[in-house]
Amino acid sequence: MSTQATDRANGGPEPKNGDRPGKRKFGLVLQGAAALGAYEAGAIEYLYESGMECAIVSGASSGAMNAAALAGAKGYPPQVLREL
Repeated sequence: MSTQATDRANGGPEPKNGDRPGKRKFGLVLQGAAALGAYEAGAIEYLYESGMECAIVSGASSGAMNAAALAGAKGYPPQVLREL
């Protein structure tokens, strides 16, 4: 194990900007229902704020609208969902 990884595991120094790992990517399958679509937008925003990034999306009904907005987002995806 590298010295940096050992230091972090033992509560040592935080990594420098160049040493930070990339965003963790995840896939989403979103389901329909109007209220659930609104909930999904908030949950997706939380995931992005936690350093994760959506790589694959799929959905049905309102979930499909959210999935299409995420897939086509040119800016910050949670902002696109809020504007939807």
